[in-house]
Amino acid sequence: MDTEFYIILDKEKKGPLTIRELTILNLSNDIPVWHSALSDWTTVGELRKNNPIFASIPPPFPDKTSNKKSSKFNKKHILFVTGILILTCIIVSYSINSNSNSSYITSATDSMPADGYNEKELELERIQQLTIKNKNYRNNWSEYIIAEQSSYSYSGLGGIYNLSIFLTNKTDYTLTQVQVAVEYIKAAGGIYKTEFVIFENVKPESKMVLPAPNSDRGTKVEYRIYNIYAPSFHFCYDESNPVGNGTLNDPWRCVQ
Repeated sequence: MDTEFYIILDKEKKGPLTIRELTILNLSNDIPVWHSALSDWTTVGELRKNNPIFASIPPPFPDKTSNKKSSKFNKKHILFVTGILILTCIIVSYSINSNSNSSYITSATDSMPADGYNEKELELERIQQLTIKNKNYRNNWSEYIIAEQSSYSYSGLGGIYNLSIFLTNKTDYTLTQVQVAVEYIKAAGGIYKTEFVIFENVKPESKMVLPAPNSDRGTKVEYRIYNIYAPSFHFCYDESNPVGNGTLNDPWRCVQ
């Protein structure tokens, strides 16, 4: 049984091909190639060096007799036309077989070694895109993690009741913990007290609401996100550390 070869052209597996078909295709040396005797992919160039049979079709033997020049030309012409016809038949046959036996080809290619080069390339691209997205979340977190307050009740003499804090998570990750500082402001100005509303496990693309503590003094409130902990995208924001623990370009990246 002839050895069946597979090649990679335009990032797609092609095959099976015979050695005759590979020779006729006149592939460049850097084309990846594999057959059942190989443990991994190699290149056409390496295969040519290690397998003398994998060589170009030899040219016609030169005829030095001057009176046979016309015959020599005719033979070369016939060989050229024959080669074109063979190549055309191979291409047509391969196209027909590809359409009518797609399930067989899929089964055959599934049994081949993984195309490591393309898989690694795709994985590197995915990691790069993920890194860019996560850094954007960290550096522009206030666009994706948003605190809001509800309406509340207060008495003329002071006191705030029935206040709730909403937290919206617009990222693709769970926020493990978010602390929102709520400051109760006295009628004459100044902060009466500060309370913290702590949100835990806020799911991606969701909103959570929690009640804030009541206060016996104060006529209005101010609030802000005080810290955020989300290891799922290496995010550690802390208002008490304004320069962060990360780098200059990525200050809120968690440092292990």
